[in-house]
Amino acid sequence: MLRVDCTYGHDLPLGHLTREFGPGLHGLAGPNGAGKSTLLSTIAGEIDPLSGTVSPDSPAPSPASPNPPSTPTSPSANTSPSWGPPPRSSTGGH
Repeated sequence: MLRVDCTYGHDLPLGHLTREFGPGLHGLAGPNGAGKSTLLSTIAGEIDPLSGTVSPDSPAPSPASPNPPSTPTSPSANTSPSWGPPPRSSTGGH
């Protein structure tokens, strides 16, 4: 859960938001210059709110992982990449 109760903007206030965001997808829409990017930058912690708070229920994950990264393995010749089309069959047959 994310709790937002802040006035956001750079030098001048662009808006104020008081809202709790639960799990799931959320959309943000508005005309150019309405402050969408500034609000997201404030929520992300890139810029400080002009007043108020932005607080997650749980602390942010630490940048250092306690587990070392796993060793990458090379894909076998019989697998296709997850981002590409499935492999073509070599048996023909249309």
